[in-house]
Amino acid sequence: MYRSLCQTTKAIIAATTLTILAQISSAQTYEASSFQSARLQPRAAFDGDMNSRWSADFKSKTAWIQITYAKKMKFKSVTIRSGIRDLRGAPKDFDILAGEPGKLRLLKSIAGNSKDDQTFTFSSKSARCWRIAIKSRINPRWSPTISEIIWGGGGKSSKLDDKEEAGGGSGPKYSAWTRSRGRNGIALAFDGDIKSRFEANKKGADGWIEVNFQDNMTFDALLMRHTSESGRGVPRDFTVQIKKGRRWKSIGKEEGNFTNQPKLRFPAITAKDWRIRVDKLVDDRSYWSPAEIKFMNLGEVDFVPEPEAKVKQVRINKAIDDGIEWLKKKQKPNGNFPSKSAKEFPMGVMALGALALRKSGLDRDDAIIQDFVTRISKFELTKTYSVALYAMFLSSVSTKRYADKLQTLANWIIQQQGPEGLWGYPTGRVDLSNAQYALLGLKACVAGGAKVEKKVWQKAWDWFLKHPEKNGGFHYVPTKKVKIDPITGSMTAAALACLKICANQLPKDKNRLRRSKTVTKAALEWLGKHFVAEMNPGSGRSHYYYLYGVERVGSYYRLRRLGGKPWYMSGAKLLVEKQFSNGSWHNNFEDTCFALLFLRRASSTGG
Repeated sequence: MYRSLCQTTKAIIAATTLTILAQISSAQTYEASSFQSARLQPRAAFDGDMNSRWSADFKSKTAWIQITYAKKMKFKSVTIRSGIRDLRGAPKDFDILAGEPGKLRLLKSIAGNSKDDQTFTFSSKSARCWRIAIKSRINPRWSPTISEIIWGGGGKSSKLDDKEEAGGGSGPKYSAWTRSRGRNGIALAFDGDIKSRFEANKKGADGWIEVNFQDNMTFDALLMRHTSESGRGVPRDFTVQIKKGRRWKSIGKEEGNFTNQPKLRFPAITAKDWRIRVDKLVDDRSYWSPAEIKFMNLGEVDFVPEPEAKVKQVRINKAIDDGIEWLKKKQKPNGNFPSKSAKEFPMGVMALGALALRKSGLDRDDAIIQDFVTRISKFELTKTYSVALYAMFLSSVSTKRYADKLQTLANWIIQQQGPEGLWGYPTGRVDLSNAQYALLGLKACVAGGAKVEKKVWQKAWDWFLKHPEKNGGFHYVPTKKVKIDPITGSMTAAALACLKICANQLPKDKNRLRRSKTVTKAALEWLGKHFVAEMNPGSGRSHYYYLYGVERVGSYYRLRRLGGKPWYMSGAKLLVEKQFSNGSWHNNFEDTCFALLFLRRASSTGG
């Protein structure tokens, strides 16, 4: 009975979602006598995007294109736009027809048209099926081509301007506060295809997308998906509105969105005109670019979970092998790697590359690894990140050969600890990122036999026990005076790693262990609630650094899932798909190293 009830509930959710999608995207049927490709299909002439189009195949001397509505419509005009230079494929002689499917009657014949963006008027009765039948083109060397067909009430429609409109008078009309970039028209955010998207031509916030339905629609939920990495184009603060008279009324608001798939529930309400207004983006350097937008009527049920990510191990192994080869090829004669940080952190850059290669499978006695051991030992100890990464690398090569060196590194890291328990670069203010790597470095040194006094762990542990936010998350800069610093996935993951490291070093400290359990639980709940692989929650930066942090949390706490999602498979799928053909990630040294460390689950083997 329980299984039957679950199946019934899933069926209701699926049916509701499909019904709403049909109302938004598929209330009409688009047909043509022929088409050139999947991208240049009939619907593209009715989507309001002047950068997309329908084009008949090159063998067609004549062609037709039509739209069939679910109910009868009455129009008095049609505007046809080619939008192509030299009017290639624009109709010269054509017929306008209407009626029931299979029973069309001629409304008007047009002969000798010589201009683009012309509106033609006619007399008609209500009909479901409306057709343009092209008999010849202005430029006969090209096949029939149309970028936009707009059926209307009679008057000449305005040209697209900074308020780009879409919909072509058929079904929902879409508009935005700015033109789209390139081929990314507004209607592409509502077509149900996650691979297409709308991308605004304006940076920053204060933007909107509007949907005008022909009939009243009842919704109680909004779902948006963004496929860009690192939070690019993702709204942080946004509002759902409906039109009341001449004014827009807000019915739901989200502030501080942390994922690339923002969801919003609001009281069920009925209206024709709906708007999504963006007040702030996660990454204000980019453009708002939703790949999919769905207004939904869910009722008592919840959003349907995303399908779980899956990728074969053989693909993961190949990605690792290709990444290793890219790193090897990029190594310079001096042994270091191309990085913007190489000038200020030469030891850290080399140690990170060495750690990635070692953890990715290179043997400890491999000539490349031993060369790194020699080269890195010649650097002066100056930076927290650098010394910590050196300790992590050296410990991964051997915990016995370099015991004296690891004790030296531990002593240096201990000396840089601030009075409140954290670390800086080491000069300047302290932060959670330096603190995380300092503790990772000390952990690596201890694995090699180094001695670290209890008070070092206690001071660090106490800070994390006293400074979590009420919601469980953590900031980069540990002070409430810095308002510009958001809670992020990367820093919450860093805090969780630090809490676990300190707990493992002081297993008999029952008082701190008890308090740590509460803080850890809240932080894990925050990270699980906001976990996505596609971006660092709360930030448009440090994406792959965050993924390596997630790998560390998953490994340290022996978790298979975060927030119900398989964290490793989600990250691995994204990394495999985003890897460049040359084996790198974004042709970026740090991203490639962090990607390899994630894919190899480096923290499961002491990293």
